[in-house]
Parts: sequence; C-alpha cells; structure tokens
Amino acid sequence: WPATEAAGQTLQQIFTIVDARTSSARTDWLERVLSTEDFEPLPQNILMTDRSGHERLVAASAAPIHHSSQSRLGTVLVFRDVTIQERMAREMLKASKLESLTLLAGGIAHDFNNILTAVIGNLTLAATFPEDPKQPAWLSEANKASLRARDLTQQLLTFAKGGVPLKKTARLQETIRESTQFALHGANVRAVFALPENLWAAEADTGQLSQVIHNLVLNAVQAMPGGGDIQVRAENLQLAAESSLPLPGGNYVRISIQDQGGGIEPAHLPRIFDPFFTTKRTGSGLGLATCYSIIQKHHGHITLDSQLGSGTTFHIYLPASDKPAPLAEAACFSPPARGAGRLLVMEDDPALRTCIHSMLDRLGYEVCIARNSEETLSSYRATRHSHEAFDAVILDLTIRGGGGARETLEKLRAEEPGIKAIVSTGYANNPAVEDYRQLGFSGVITKPYTLEQLATVLKHVLPANGNEMFGSP
Repeated sequence: WPATEAAGQTLQQIFTIVDARTSSARTDWLERVLSTEDFEPLPQNILMTDRSGHERLVAASAAPIHHSSQSRLGTVLVFRDVTIQERMAREMLKASKLESLTLLAGGIAHDFNNILTAVIGNLTLAATFPEDPKQPAWLSEANKASLRARDLTQQLLTFAKGGVPLKKTARLQETIRESTQFALHGANVRAVFALPENLWAAEADTGQLSQVIHNLVLNAVQAMPGGGDIQVRAENLQLAAESSLPLPGGNYVRISIQDQGGGIEPAHLPRIFDPFFTTKRTGSGLGLATCYSIIQKHHGHITLDSQLGSGTTFHIYLPASDKPAPLAEAACFSPPARGAGRLLVMEDDPALRTCIHSMLDRLGYEVCIARNSEETLSSYRATRHSHEAFDAVILDLTIRGGGGARETLEKLRAEEPGIKAIVSTGYANNPAVEDYRQLGFSGVITKPYTLEQLATVLKHVLPANGNEMFGSP
C-alpha cells in the first residue's frame, strides 16, 4: 500500500491475516499486539491477503515502542513473506528422501536379487521335479522368500509417508527390527537388538515410525564409516508426573538407538532437530527434523545423549497403549476356509488376473474377471437380476487409465446400495486401507496376499458362504 493510502486505515484493514488450516481471521493476535507490553510472535501457518487479493504465507512479530519517559508511543510490527521458503522446504524434503533412497539403492538391489534367486530357483526345482518328495519344501522356501520381498517392498512404500499419522495398536518389535535391517542394507554395520517379548503395545502409525527408525539408524551408519555395532533397545517405562521430560506421567515405550561414532559437538546439540541444520557436507538437514515432527504428532518425545569420542544415543518415547498387543502374524499355514458364491473381480494386471482366478476357484467360488471399471459395471448389470447375480466384488484400488475401486464402487452403490465390496491394493499406507468402511467397502486386502489371507477376508465379508475347510469333499 502507498503510505498516503494506508494512512488513516485500521491495521486490520491493511494487515488481513487468516489461519491457513481453518481459514478463520486472526484478529485476536492483532488485538493483543496493539495492547501487550511483550514481544509477540505470530502463530504458525498464517496467510496474509495482499492488496491484490493474493494469499501469502507470512511470519511476523511485534513489540511495543516506548518513549524515554517509559510512556508507550505505539507498536512496531515486522512481517516477512515466507511463501518461497516454505516451497523450498518442501522441495528440500523431497530431495532428502531421494538422497536416502539413493544411499540404499545398491544394497536393496543386492537383496532383491538374492530373494528372486531363492524364489525362481525353488519354483524351478518344484516344476522340474514334481514327484520329488522335497517339492513341498521347495515351495515353502519360495513362499518364505516372497514374503521377505513383500516386507522390503512395504518398507519402500512407507518410507516417503508423512502427514497426519494413521495410528493403530501395534507391536513395535517387528517394526523396529524390520526398519533397522532395512536401513542397514549394504552397510558394514551390524545391529544388536534387545527387544523384550513383553514390550507394551503403542498407538502408532507403523509406516511413519519406520521412517523415524530408518533415519536414526542411517545417521548412525554414517557416523561409523569404519563399521561397528548399533545397539537397538526397547523397554517399558513408567514416567512420574514430575519427570524431567515434557510429557505427562504414565506408561511409555522407550526406544533407544546407540552408535559407536565420534559423537556430536556440544555447540551443535541445541540445534540438532532444527530444520535445515546439518553438520554433513551433503546433508539437507531435514532427517532429524522429520523424526522430531513425527514423534510429536504421536504425542511422544525424542531426545539424545552424545559425548565426543563415545558415540550418540537417541531415545524415542511413545505413549503405551492400554489395549493388548496384537498377536504376531503366524509363520505357518492353516487350511483356508472354503466358500461358495459368485465373485466379480476388477484387476488390470494380466498375471494377477490369472492368479486370483485360480486362488478363488480353489476356494470354491465362481469367478468373473473384469479388466477395468467399464467391464466391471457391464458384467454386474448384466447379471444383477438373474440367478447368476454376484454375491460380492473385489475391486483394485488403482486401475491404469481409468476409474479405480472408489469410483467404481460409487457407481455400483448408486444401483445397488447394499453391495458387498472388497478393496484390494498394493499400497498398505493408503488412507483407503484404514478408512475402508467409511468409503463403503465391506473388507480390505493388501497385496501381496496368501491364499489363507484371501479366504479369511472373504469369510468375513460372506460369513454364511464359508462353511467348509479347504480340501474337504
């Protein structure tokens, strides 16, 4: 605003600010800065609307101006447009994640080749020598290797996850161990675990927690270029109401990651979790800031102890859940439940279509396969009012070049509100997995899945149809 036009206007007319999250005006802050005797910083996530109507993310502060006689003359207000800096911060965060993935690429490729060799080798043996008594063992080893590949893939899918955590009651032992081993791919560092079986469960987003563990372990690896051991511990902890930590009293799980590196300079410790602060020549300074943000969103806390020449230990405090820890996934197969009924499956991958058809056929279902949303809608409508009507549909969340599960289900429910639908996806961290009921689905299954897992989901969605055991007459 030119000074001549701004003169005589109220501050609220010139400095129009709103909360970026709620879009509500923040006149309360302006009223406080005009009356307070203290330095008053502007809250975060504030947008200012300039004279032309454009919104700009701003940072600001205000302080009173006093006369030599200590009488108050007015207020000085300083604000700064940080829109570009915030955009740069987002780009730097992307670069930081790519940097970490680059460091891991060689080790991951090595491990994937080992896994694929185990899968291909054992399947080749089973196909070449079908009558050999070792065939079940070969198939079992191929399955185990496939599950290892699944675990590694899930780590890659969840690595870049951010935002509001999708928390659920979780056993932390598996997440800690798998995330640590993921970060150590290709490194000359060994992890020594101390993860008790009686560790309390926590309400956590395991994808985001994996990212925290990964970042801390990767930092430890970089602190030990000559190799060594990383101590990874977890323990139950009861905090008193008057503890030194900025946490309310109660039960917590403490995770500790200790390296044998050279430690951190005392002068750097107060800034170690600041965004963009780094002591590495090629670092972005966002890894530890991301860890801090994630743990804060989990209502926890993260600290560190470091001594020059003696290494560094990071401590993560997470509130323990009052719910029982879920049981670990069974390592062996049990006979899957056999069912009956007609199923319509939407899947765009040819190999998966063949595999899913065979699995459902062996489970006792009649199956119709569709490649996309158009074929799914056409097949459903053609049989809807006949004796060949479908009992349920299984819809892939993402279809190349067309509508996926959510869009297809919306159209199906417009014609059949009571339709039973299962969403299938390879993205275990997609919100549709957590909120499938709110989206209208009756069940969810994440790829890759076993015959038993598919049977369990179908038995849940169609309980009246699942009344035999696999292999029964």
